[in-house]
Amino acid sequence: MILLHSSPGFRDKVTTEERRHLSAKSSMKFVIFQNLSIRAKLLYGYLTAFLFVILIGNFFLYSVVRSTIERNIESELNVSTKSILNMVRTAVNTAIRSNLRGLGDAGLQVVQNHYNRHLAGEITEAEAKQEAASELLAMQIGKSGYFYGVNSLGIMQFHPENELIGKNLSEHDFIIIQKRQRHGYIEYNWANPGEDERRAKALYMNYFAPWDWIISVSSYRDEFKELINLEDFRARILAITFGKTGYPYVMDSRGNLIIHPKLEGTNIFDSQDSSGRRFIEEICERKNGHIIYPWQNPGEPTPREKLVYFNYIPEMDWIVASSSYLEEFYAPLKAITLSTLSTVLLIFVLIILITWRISASITKPLQVIMQRFAHGAEGKFDSRLDLENGGEVGQLARYYNTFMDRLEASSNQLRNSEENYRKLFENAAEGIFRADGDGRFISVNPATAEMLGFPDPSELLDNGAELGRLLFKSRVSDRDGLDILHRRGKIEGFETPYYTEDGTERWFAINARLARDSKGDIQHIEGFMSDITDRKLHEEQQQKTQAELERRVEERTAELSNWVQELERSNDEGEHLREMGQMLQSCRTEAETIPVIKTYLQRFFPDDHVSLFQTDKLDREQFKVTVQTGNGHSRNNLTLYRDDCWALRQGKTHTVFGHEPDMSCPHFSLKNNQNEFGSICIPLIAQEELTGLLSIECLQPYDDGEQAAQMNPPRLSRKNRLAVTIAEHLALALANLRLRETLHLQSIQDPLTGLFNRRYFDQFISREASRMKRLATTHGIIMADLDMFKIINDSFGHEAGDEVLKVFSSLLLANIREGDVACRLGGEEFLLVLMDVSIEDATGKAQELCDAVRALDVIYEGHHISFTVSMGVGGWPMHGESIETVLQIADTALYSAKKQGRDKVIRAPDPSKT
Repeated sequence: MILLHSSPGFRDKVTTEERRHLSAKSSMKFVIFQNLSIRAKLLYGYLTAFLFVILIGNFFLYSVVRSTIERNIESELNVSTKSILNMVRTAVNTAIRSNLRGLGDAGLQVVQNHYNRHLAGEITEAEAKQEAASELLAMQIGKSGYFYGVNSLGIMQFHPENELIGKNLSEHDFIIIQKRQRHGYIEYNWANPGEDERRAKALYMNYFAPWDWIISVSSYRDEFKELINLEDFRARILAITFGKTGYPYVMDSRGNLIIHPKLEGTNIFDSQDSSGRRFIEEICERKNGHIIYPWQNPGEPTPREKLVYFNYIPEMDWIVASSSYLEEFYAPLKAITLSTLSTVLLIFVLIILITWRISASITKPLQVIMQRFAHGAEGKFDSRLDLENGGEVGQLARYYNTFMDRLEASSNQLRNSEENYRKLFENAAEGIFRADGDGRFISVNPATAEMLGFPDPSELLDNGAELGRLLFKSRVSDRDGLDILHRRGKIEGFETPYYTEDGTERWFAINARLARDSKGDIQHIEGFMSDITDRKLHEEQQQKTQAELERRVEERTAELSNWVQELERSNDEGEHLREMGQMLQSCRTEAETIPVIKTYLQRFFPDDHVSLFQTDKLDREQFKVTVQTGNGHSRNNLTLYRDDCWALRQGKTHTVFGHEPDMSCPHFSLKNNQNEFGSICIPLIAQEELTGLLSIECLQPYDDGEQAAQMNPPRLSRKNRLAVTIAEHLALALANLRLRETLHLQSIQDPLTGLFNRRYFDQFISREASRMKRLATTHGIIMADLDMFKIINDSFGHEAGDEVLKVFSSLLLANIREGDVACRLGGEEFLLVLMDVSIEDATGKAQELCDAVRALDVIYEGHHISFTVSMGVGGWPMHGESIETVLQIADTALYSAKKQGRDKVIRAPDPSKT
C-alpha cells in the first residue's frame, strides 16, 4: 500500500530527517578514529592487531605452560602423598587382620574344647554352650572389643549385651554378610549406644557347624594403633623426594611429628608462616586437601610460596603430607616472558616503517574522489571521474561514475512515479487514510471524506475528525477498535458502525496497520475503509428470518422428543439387563464383577447414588461396600451390619419417600439432607442365602419438577421395579460365582498344606509353555523330598508327620516370590517352579531352603522334631523342551542327593557338557 501526502514538501522533509538521523548514529560509532587520517588508522590498526595476536598467543602459551606445570606439581605431590597413605594403610590393615584372626582362631578353639567335653559326657550340650560363651565374653579385646555369636539365621546366640541374645539382627548389612560367608574378615561402620558418629570397625569370624555358631571377634580399627611398627616404612617414606627440596612427612592431628627428615618427635602445631598464619593448625583441622603458604628459611632474604598436599588416616590419627616450593617448578615461565618482550619491540619498529610507505600510495587518489562526491551531494549529478589509475582506486572511480548515472536516472523516474501514485490516491473509489497514533487523521483521499459526510478532505481535517470515532461498538466505548489495533499491530475486516454529521448510521469495514520506527514507537496508522451499510442491513433481515424458523423447529422437536424418550427408556433398560447378565456370566472371579456391576449401575441410575454391599466371607453378619456410584450427598458407611438396615432385618425391599425421612434406614441420614428425594434398599437373596444389599439414594427431582417433600410414588415405583429386577440378577450371578470359585479352589489345592496339587501344576505348565517359547524365558525346577519321613511317622505318629508337612510348606511359601509355584505332588514329595530365573539362581535358592530346613525345630506334644530335605534342580528349557523331560532330570538329581547321604542339593549336569 502506498499513500501520498497533500504537502509537496513531504519527501524533502523525510529525506532531511533521515539524513540527520543517520549522521547522529554514525557519530556514535568509532569516535576515537573518526577524525584520524588513513595513514594513522592503518598504523593504529596494524599495531593493535599485532599486539592483540602477540598478547593472545603468549597468554595462551603462558597459560598452557603454567597449567601443565601446576598439574605436574599437583600430580607429583598428590601421588607421593597417596603412595605413602596406601603404604601406611596396608600396614595397618595387615596388622589388624592378623591380630583379629589370631583371636578368632583362639575363640574357635575354646568352643571346640567345650564341645569335646560335651561329647565325652562330662557336661550337657547346654552347659557346654553356656561355659563356652562365658569364657569368650570374658576375653579382653583392646579397649572395647568383644566376642559374639550368631547362627546361620542371624539370631544372636551370645553377646555382652544380654538384651540382644535371641534377637534376629538380619536387618544389619554386616550380619547378612556373616550369614553368607560364615568365615573370614570383614569391615563395617558402627556406632555404639550413646555415640553420635559411626566409626570403622573390623571383625574376624569362624563357623562352628555342630552348634550352627558364627563366632566373631570385633573391635574398632583405631584401637589397634599400637600394633603398627614405624620402622616398617620410615625409611621408604623419607626416601621419597620431588623437585629440588620437596619432602614428605607424617604427623598426628595434634601436630606431633611422627616421621620427618629433621624434626621427628617435635610438636609444630603452633607453627606460623611468614604472614602469621597458623598453617599447621589449619592442616590438622582440615585433615584432607592442600594449601599454599609463604615460608622463609633461615638465611633467605624473602619468603617463598610453598605447596603442601595432605591426607588423613582416621584409624591411626595420622596426617600424611608432601610439600615443595612453587618457584622450583615455575622457572621456564621467566624465559618465555623475556622472549615475548624482545619480539614485540622489534616488530613495532618494522610495522611503523611499512605502514608509512603503504598509506602514502592510497591517500592522494582518495582526495580526488572525495571532491567529486562533494559535488554529487550538492545535487550536481553531471560530475564524473577520469579513469587513469588502476587497481582498487581505478575500480572505485568506475563504480562512482556508474553510481552517478543510475542516481540521475532514478531521480527522474521517482518524479514520474510520484505523480502517478498521487492520481491513484485521489481518484480511488475506496477510502484511503493516514492517522497519528491517537487516531487523528493526517491525510485522507476524497472517497474517505465523502463516506464520512464531508464535502472534501480539507474540511474533514479542519474538523479534527478522529479514526477512534469509527472503531467503536457504542458511543460510550469509542476506543475498542483502536485499542485492538495498538495491541495486535493491525486489524483486518474490522466492521463498525459510524454516525455521520447529520446523525445517519453507516457501517464500515476497515483494514489498517501500525507503522513503527526502529525503536518501536508508533509513527502513524494507515489503511483502507469500505462502506458496507447495505450488506449489514441485508444480513440483519436474514438473521431475523432464520431465528424465527429455528424457534419453530425447536418447539416441534421438543414435543416429539418427549414422546419418544419414554418409549426408548424402557427398551434401553431391557437391553442393559440382558447385557449385564451376559457379562456377569463371563466373569471368573468376584473381583472381575466389580467394574461390570459399577458400569451398569451408572447406566440404570445415572442421577442417583447407588451402593452394593456384599457379605463378608468370614463374618456373615457383616456387609462391606464393593461398588459405589454417583456424586451425591451419600450417608452410607463402608461397613454395616444386619441391624443397620430395615431391608436386611425383614428380608424384603424397603422403600422410603422423600417426605418420610423418619422411615429411612440407620445407615442413611435423610433428616438433615434437603437434597434427598427418597431411598430404596433391596436384599440380595439367591437359593435362600443372603449374599448382599443393593442401596439406592434418589438425589435428583423428576421430569415434572416435584419437590423432595412431595415425592411422586408412581415415579419411584417404576425405579423400585427396576431395582428389584437388577437385585435378583445380581444375587443369582454372585451366588453362582462364589460356588464356582469354591469348587475350583478345592480341585487345585492340597487340603493339608494349602499348596497347589498336581492338577494345578499340569494346568499351569500347559499355559506357561507357550509364554516361555514366545518370550524366550527360563525357569528353575526344584524337586524336593523330606528325608526319613517314614521314621517321623513311625516314631511320633501321622499327626506329627502332618505337622512337619505343614511347617515345611509354610517355609516354602515364605521363601518364594509372588508368581512362583509350590506344589505337593504326594506324600513327602514337593515341586517348586521358580519363574524367570537361571539354573544358578534356582540352585542358590534350593541351597537356602535346605539350610533353612536344617535349622527348623518342630515342637509337637512336647517333642522336638528336626528333619532335613534333599533337592534336585533342573532348568526349563535348558534340560529339555517338554516339562516331563525336565521333571525326570530333576528327579534323577534328587535321587543322586539321596544316594550321596541326603540333606543335599544336586544340580542336574549341563547337557552341553555331557
